Amino acid sequence: MKYTNKCLVSPNVIARLRFLEELQDGGVNAFLEAISNPGEWFYLRVNVLKAKRDELVNRLRSRLPNLTIEEDPKIPEAIKIHVDGPMEIDEQEKKIDIDKFAAESVIIAAPLFSAGFKGTKSSFKKGDLVSMHHRFSTPWDGTQHDMFCGNCSALYHSDTISSIAKTIIARTVEPWFYVPSFQEWNEFKQGMLVDQAFPSMVATRVLDPQPGDQVLDVCCGAGGKSTHIAQLMQDKGSIISIDRSGQKLDQLARRAERMGITCIEPLQVAAEHMKSHLARSSPSKLFVDPPCSALGLRPKLYVDDTISDLDSFVANQIRILRFALDCVDPGTTCVYSTCTVTYEENEGVIAKVIEKDNMKIVDPGIKIGHPGLETDVLSKAESQKLVRFFPHLDGVEGFFIAKLEKQ
Repeated sequence: MKYTNKCLVSPNVIARLRFLEELQDGGVNAFLEAISNPGEWFYLRVNVLKAKRDELVNRLRSRLPNLTIEEDPKIPEAIKIHVDGPMEIDEQEKKIDIDKFAAESVIIAAPLFSAGFKGTKSSFKKGDLVSMHHRFSTPWDGTQHDMFCGNCSALYHSDTISSIAKTIIARTVEPWFYVPSFQEWNEFKQGMLVDQAFPSMVATRVLDPQPGDQVLDVCCGAGGKSTHIAQLMQDKGSIISIDRSGQKLDQLARRAERMGITCIEPLQVAAEHMKSHLARSSPSKLFVDPPCSALGLRPKLYVDDTISDLDSFVANQIRILRFALDCVDPGTTCVYSTCTVTYEENEGVIAKVIEKDNMKIVDPGIKIGHPGLETDVLSKAESQKLVRFFPHLDGVEGFFIAKLEKQ
């Protein structure tokens, strides 16, 4: 059986993507086909506080000769591993149902965790080869879908698997695409490298953090960008990493400890309350990566967001960005980024900030990706300073980066 998936989206969401038809080398269909798979390369970031890239690459090549591992020529700390696939695999008679998050993970060889388990369709024993399926209906038309996501080796009997909690319940052994289990490598456990998408690394480079800077990272999540900022600062200076989620901040703390980073201060607080918690701080640089529709992430099997959902993202992005800008002084550099491609969440947000919040778009300092889209508010010269990545054109995740300066 061959992998022939194309990401499913509603007609209303497709309408938000129509601008892609104006780009060269493919439009909406090419984009949807691209985000349905992981792309040709999987990216890791070398922690230069603990390792040199060339030495680490040579070490990995020697230990893992079956992998194609390369140094990325554009980001000095980035390495990339070739993704094999799509494979041809046969569906099995024994089946298990999984949720959407698990489905998008196991197709690239991730193990199946108990949280992603939905139910069994047949009995099986520990060690049996079982097909993983994700069954769902698209809310915009009610159509029922059954996606075959790959085959796994069950770690438990079908009669007991539903009672297992918070652990791996099956190993993916026949995925559509093969991404190595890097989290099991000693180099990862020792903090020498971490997974981070290529455009995300570009965004941190655009911020251009220097040793001694005081950086405010808003909506930091599990700290991919925070730890990148820290290593570019040589762990000298301070980073206040803010997020609403205590769980994500715990992940950030563990990641920073593993990587030997000490300059990050996690702070659990909502955006509207940031300023009162930062009264004694004077950030010299600001990074804002607010929640978005994630229409650039891959692999993505389908999108169930509505137009109302997309509009809510935009309103929240503007709100968070304005709260963050209120925490910094004039002259401060700010980078705004998203992992989505819609105009409204990217150039649309920047246009509103430029028009009403006394901000200026500045040159990103990196010639990479594609320029932004022109708007009624942004001139061609301004849009040329914005950075975009398109999955079907650049082979990476969809992403947007704007470098701003507070006036």
